[in-house]
Amino acid sequence: MDYHIHSMFSEDSNTPTNEIVSSAINRGLSQICFTEHKDLDVFYKGTDYYKDRNYSIEIERLKDKYKGTIEIRKGVEVDFQEGTIPLFEDFLNKYSFDFVIASVHVLRHEFVDDNFFRKNDPDKSYKEYLEQVLSLSKRDSYDVAGHIDYAKRFGSEFLEFNPEKYRDMLIEILGNIIRNKKGIELNTGGWRHSHGESYPSEYILKLYRDMGGEIITIGSDAHIAGHVGFSIKRAIKLLEKIGFDGVYAFKNRMPQKILF
Repeated sequence: MDYHIHSMFSEDSNTPTNEIVSSAINRGLSQICFTEHKDLDVFYKGTDYYKDRNYSIEIERLKDKYKGTIEIRKGVEVDFQEGTIPLFEDFLNKYSFDFVIASVHVLRHEFVDDNFFRKNDPDKSYKEYLEQVLSLSKRDSYDVAGHIDYAKRFGSEFLEFNPEKYRDMLIEILGNIIRNKKGIELNTGGWRHSHGESYPSEYILKLYRDMGGEIITIGSDAHIAGHVGFSIKRAIKLLEKIGFDGVYAFKNRMPQKILF
């Protein structure tokens, strides 16, 4: 399964959905979940890009076209910021999904990228990022927290992200997620990036498991067809090593464990 995929229905991808599905079938996947971006910050260029009616019609078309070949689910990746919590909650109450990823991408109306770290102290930026993830972890309207150490994608150029340094914050974040019966994702996209680590790192995945974390999904964060299913087998091996015996799928926001 691949539970984090973007297509032409996301502002940062122009890949046709048929190409995504064909790629998934060619790679032997039995189930995929499209998780198109929904941005909420009024200062961010992609805020108004999401159109639920068009997206829903397309998902139903794909389900019908590929019935019996591959299972297709409708998901969303919603950007989370403390300042947009009312918009966050309203959006998720307004539309229906099989699966909801909530992720932090933006701080103070700026995308957390290399320019952000170039202008700001890297250590303080990591802490600020995790503070937003901490706020997210206290909500209960999402299913899985996305790529919770994503800031290292850009910040590692300026300061290596050492999870041990932020262990107390991570324990609080993961504790909230577990108590709220939510989950995290193992996002394989990090293995495509220069720092060479998954999101989150093995350290954080192990901490989550040691704390009793159970709900976990695997996603490639693909924005092009060639990345669909990227390193899914590698992710499964890592999870088995840590002590997980399966991953989760979602339908109508209900989790279902799939054993390895």
